Amino acid sequence: MEQAAARIQGIAFNVAGLIGVSERAVAPRLIKSFSDFQQHAAKQASSFMACAVKGFFDNGGSICYVSFAPKDGLQKALDALAKEKLSSLACPDLESYASGPKFLAAHCEKAADRICVLHASEPVMAKVSVPVHSSFAAFYHPWVEAAGVSVPPDGHILGMLAHADVRSGGTVAGIALKGLSGLSHAISEAETEILNTQGVNVLRFIAGRGNLVWGGRTTSTDSDWKYVAVRRLTIYLEQSIQEGTQWAVFEPNGENLWATVRRTVANFLHETWRTGAMQGKKPEEAFFLRCDKTTMTQADIDAGRLVMIVGIAPVRPAEFVIFRIGQWVKPGK
Repeated sequence: MEQAAARIQGIAFNVAGLIGVSERAVAPRLIKSFSDFQQHAAKQASSFMACAVKGFFDNGGSICYVSFAPKDGLQKALDALAKEKLSSLACPDLESYASGPKFLAAHCEKAADRICVLHASEPVMAKVSVPVHSSFAAFYHPWVEAAGVSVPPDGHILGMLAHADVRSGGTVAGIALKGLSGLSHAISEAETEILNTQGVNVLRFIAGRGNLVWGGRTTSTDSDWKYVAVRRLTIYLEQSIQEGTQWAVFEPNGENLWATVRRTVANFLHETWRTGAMQGKKPEEAFFLRCDKTTMTQADIDAGRLVMIVGIAPVRPAEFVIFRIGQWVKPGK
C-alpha cells in the first residue's frame, strides 16, 4: 500500500554570512539588526565591515552571521560558517586575505548551498576582471559611497539577495540600492556591456531611478550557470527536497517508497512552477523527475541508497530591457 505524500516546506533562504578582519578570531554570531551588531560585535569590526552590516539591513536583510578572523585565519572562519545554514556569504575586508576570492568561491562550491559576493580590490580601477570563475560566485563593481567613504558593495548586495524571493526569480538586477549616497565612480553604458560579458555586475546611477544593480550574473564561464538567479533557485530546490524527504531514510527502499517520494517532490516542484520560477505553460514543460529502477542499481537498492533525478527549466532573468524607439514620419513625396 502506497504512503500518503508528505508536503515539502521550502527552506529559509535569507540568511547571510559576513566575515571581517580582526586581531583575533571571533566565532560566528547571529545578528538580527544593526543595533544588535553595534551592541555585540562592532568593537572588532573595521569600517568596511560595519558599513556592510548596515547595508545588509538597509536593503532588506533580516538575519545574518558575523565572524572575524586575523589575516591567516580566513579558512578557519569559513569552516565555522560551514556549520550554519547560509544562503549567501561575503567578506567586506577581502583585501586583507591573500587569495580571499578563491577561498570564498571554493568554500561555496564545497558547501553547495550558498553563493559568495565578491568585489574589486579598489573603488576605482582602470581595468576590472573577475578573480575567480565559479557559478557559486558573483562579482559587483564599483564600490559605493556610504557614511562619507567608499566601501565595497557586499553587504548591500547580500541584503538585496536575502530580501528577493528566490521562487519568483530571486534576481536583484534592476533594483535600486538603499542606504548609500552614491557610487565611487560612474561606469558608462559601453563599459557596462563589456564588463557584463566578462561576468562583472555593474552598479550604475540611472536618473529618476537611483543607483541600480545592472546585471545578475555569476562569474562562471558555463552558459548553463550564467545567472545568479538560476544558481540560487537550484540550491533552493536541492536543499528543500533533501530536507523535505529525510523521512524516507526510515522506509523500505522499494516501489511504494519511490512512488511516494515522486508524488512528494512533484507537488513541491508544481508549487514552485506556479510562482513563475520555471518555464513552461504546463508542469511537464517545466520539470521532470525520476525515481525508479532506472535511477538506481540493485547495489543501490540493497545498500539503502535512494536516488532521484530531477530536471528543471528555470526562467532566465531579463537583465536588461532594451527599447528600440523610432518615429513615424510622413513618407516623402
